[in-house]
Amino acid sequence: MATNQQNINLGSADNANDGDVLRAAFRKVRKMFAEIYGDTDAENLTDSESVPSTNFDTHITEKIQDVVGSMVTGNTENNITVTYDDSDGTLDFDVAADITDVNAGSGLTGTNEDGGSATLNVGAGDGITVNADEVEVAVDDTTIELSASDGTGTIRIKDNAVTHDKLENRYTAKATSSATGSQNLDASTASTFLLTGNITTATLTIQNMKLGQSIDIVLSGTLTSAVITLADDFTTSTISKVGGDLDTAETNIIQVICLDDTDSAAKLVYSINKYVTDTTP
Repeated sequence: MATNQQNINLGSADNANDGDVLRAAFRKVRKMFAEIYGDTDAENLTDSESVPSTNFDTHITEKIQDVVGSMVTGNTENNITVTYDDSDGTLDFDVAADITDVNAGSGLTGTNEDGGSATLNVGAGDGITVNADEVEVAVDDTTIELSASDGTGTIRIKDNAVTHDKLENRYTAKATSSATGSQNLDASTASTFLLTGNITTATLTIQNMKLGQSIDIVLSGTLTSAVITLADDFTTSTISKVGGDLDTAETNIIQVICLDDTDSAAKLVYSINKYVTDTTP
């Protein structure tokens, strides 16, 4: 680590008397040791001065830190500041807090792209392609809308990618009721309604039906004197029956299909079938 090397002349041969005399040679050695042990002016160390008593390891460590520190702080960094703290021999890194540059590529538009908080929006172009097994989008709202600004457009989903569990309750759930009188059947919460009560005179009001939706109403209670009327919550509607009548001696299934969910001109049709256990086709 010595920077002021003292070259000792050994002479041309043994006892040639043309090299450094012993005192001069040791004077050079002494100056170099003084420099190694931390004397900043070892070059001018006199014969009467004492060699500093600085700890060798401490001095060498400081030398290394100074060299590394000057290498880093003298370099050019982008978006990060590196400072050598000589008091404790550490390097301090400070990363810029703000985004300094965001490039909005094809299919993206952005605001404040050259600094601060950047916002990227999906816009015109080729769109965004993400190659990953799974992409998760976390939002505060309960709905993620993927469409044109007017609500139109088509969302393409991989074939067979929508599972039964991902369908809403109007297509997958069952609701059970033991009531014996009039009751509401909310088609947005279930597709099958199991009515176990001994219904007598009752109006079953079907609510929130959608075009093409079908619901099953299973009447498994005692229906000996049952008088059942079907109704709905549309402003104006037509309810038509297809097939036979209620069999009060059996379990019955009433299947209701929505042909039109226009509030002022809704159309529902239903059919009634006995529910019997029979494995014969």
